[in-house]
Amino acid sequence: MSRSFQDRRREQRASELLGQARRQQAAGQVEEALHTQLNAVELIRASLDACPDNPESRKTAAAALRTLGSLQTQLDQLDAAIASFDECEEHYRFLDEAECAEVSALIADVRARRGFALMRQGRGASAVADVDAAVTTYAELSGSPSARPPAREVARALATASLVLSRFGDPLLAREAADAALRTYLPAAHAGTFTVPTGDVPHLRHAALVAAALHVQHGQPEVALVAANLAVQLLGDGSGETLSHLRTLLARPDELSPEQLAALDGAFTAALCRITRGTPLPGSDLDRLRRTTLAAALTGVTASDELAAIPGKPTRAVVVPAQRCPRPLVPTRARWLAELAVTTLPQAPIEGMRLALEAHYLFAAAARSADSDDQLPAYGPLWVRTLLAASAWFEARAEQAMAVDLACWAAGVADRLMPYAFSDGELAALLHDCVSHHGRLLIACGDHVTGERSLMMARVLAELTGETWRDRAALGHGLPPHHTMSS
Repeated sequence: MSRSFQDRRREQRASELLGQARRQQAAGQVEEALHTQLNAVELIRASLDACPDNPESRKTAAAALRTLGSLQTQLDQLDAAIASFDECEEHYRFLDEAECAEVSALIADVRARRGFALMRQGRGASAVADVDAAVTTYAELSGSPSARPPAREVARALATASLVLSRFGDPLLAREAADAALRTYLPAAHAGTFTVPTGDVPHLRHAALVAAALHVQHGQPEVALVAANLAVQLLGDGSGETLSHLRTLLARPDELSPEQLAALDGAFTAALCRITRGTPLPGSDLDRLRRTTLAAALTGVTASDELAAIPGKPTRAVVVPAQRCPRPLVPTRARWLAELAVTTLPQAPIEGMRLALEAHYLFAAAARSADSDDQLPAYGPLWVRTLLAASAWFEARAEQAMAVDLACWAAGVADRLMPYAFSDGELAALLHDCVSHHGRLLIACGDHVTGERSLMMARVLAELTGETWRDRAALGHGLPPHHTMSS
C-alpha cells in the first residue's frame, strides 16, 4: 500500500523526536526526554492507525513504547509505565503470531522491565511472574546458537529478577539470580578493574546490593562485603568513607562480632529496601516471610521421606521459580505445594505463606504453556483457593497492593473457570467467594466502578448457580424445574 505525503512526513517527524529524546536522556534531562518521547509515540500511533498490519510500523511502535515505559518508570509514573509496557508487548505478540520477526527476546526484555515497575507498586504476584517468564525465556534462547541473546540482556534480566525475588520470592533464588548477574557482568574482572556500559550500571549495582544483603543473612559475610564494596563503588563520588569502612571489615571477616553482623544485615537490607520499596518492620511477619526460603518452609512442615518425594527435580541452575522442575511437571509441583500450603497456613503462617506464593508462581508458569487451557480445570480451583488465602493474609497485614494483586489473579483464573461452575456447586461457591473478595478489595482501595462490577458479577453468579442447583434438586425429587416441595 502506498503511503501519503502526510504519512511520510509524520514518520519523519517521529524519527526526529525519537532522536531528540535519546539525546535528552543521555544528557540527564529525563523529564524533557519523556515529554519528547510521548510526542513521538503519539505520531507513531497515528501512523499505525493508518496502516495497522505494517510490520515495520509495529516494530517502531513497540521500540518507542519500551523506551517510554522505562522513562516513566524512572520518573515513578508507574501506572503509565505498565500501560506502555502492556501496549508494547501487544505489538510484539502481533509480530510473533504473524511470524514477521523473532521477538521472544524482546518480549522477555519488556516483561523484565514491567516486573521492576510492578515490584515498585507492591504487586509482587505479577512482578515475579513477569521476571520468571523473562529469565526462563532467556535461558531457553541461550541454548540456541541462532537465537542466543547478548550476555548484557541476560544479566539485566537476572539483576531485575534478583530484586523482585528479594522482596516477594524465595531469598535463595534471589541470591542465586544476583550471583548469576554478577558473574555475567564481571567474568574477567582483575584487581578490581572492570568496564560496564553506562546504561547497565544500575542493574549491576542492584545485583550487588541483593548479593550483599542476602549473603550476610545466610552467614557468608565475606562474600557480602565484596558485593557491598562493588555496590558502593558504583555509587561514585561521596562514597569514600563507606568504602574505607567496608574494606576494613573485609580485611578480617572471620572476626566480625554478632553485633557487627547484625549491623551489616540492617544496613544492607535498608539499602536494598530503598530500591525495592519494601519496608517491613524488623521481626514482623512480612520481614520473616521475606527471609524464609522454600527449603526452610518445607523442612519445617514436612517429613524427610515426603521431601524426597517432591515431584520434579531441576535440570539446570535454579534462579527463578519455573526452573524448579522440568516444564511438564510444573503443574504437578504447583499442586503439591498448594495442597501443602492450604493445610500449613493455619498452624504455621510464615511457612504456609512461602509455600502458597511459590505454588502461585509455579501455577503462573504452568499457565504460560500452550496446553494450559486443557489443564486448567484440573488445577484451577486449587490455584484460586491458594490465591484467596494468600490475599487474605496480606490484607490482614495491611499490605494492600499485594492483597489486591493476588485477588486480581484469583479473579482472572475464576473467570476462565466460570463455564465449569454451572455443573459443580462447590466450584460455583468458590468462584463466588473469589469474585466477592476481589470486588471488596477494589472498593477499599478506591476503584469503586470495577469493584461494584465484581460484586454485581458475584450476585449474578449466586443467582444463576442457585437456580441451577434448585432445578437439579427439584428434578431429583421428580418435580418440574423452579418448583419447591411446598408448591
